[in-house]
Amino acid sequence: MIQRIQTLYFFLAFAAVLASYFFSQLSVKPEIIELSEIPLSQLLSGLLGGISLANLFNFKKRRAQLAIGRWTILLGFFTFGLFCYFYIIKGGVAPGFALVMPLLVVVFTSLANKNIKKDEELVNSSNRIR
Repeated sequence: MIQRIQTLYFFLAFAAVLASYFFSQLSVKPEIIELSEIPLSQLLSGLLGGISLANLFNFKKRRAQLAIGRWTILLGFFTFGLFCYFYIIKGGVAPGFALVMPLLVVVFTSLANKNIKKDEELVNSSNRIR
């Protein structure tokens, strides 16, 4: 149901992506890099946010939520790797919030998947009793 804890985790993952649009800077030595300057960054961030928001309302299909959550985690790690690559190439000094955002999405999605698995086990155990 929509009032479960994994809904909150998916919402926090979406909020992290949304916040990265407002704080979309990577601080580097001479200048500041905006995420819009990194190829594919807006597409990957948009995908992460869209998938988290879509998964938020996919609460009736727990197995589909788990599968989508796994893909979200993989996409989050890929996005983080891309951001780190451009951050290191430009010679960064102090990372901005945009660099940490994909890791927050991965953490919140992992917590949501953990709770979805608990719900799935609970439903399966109640089916055995019948």
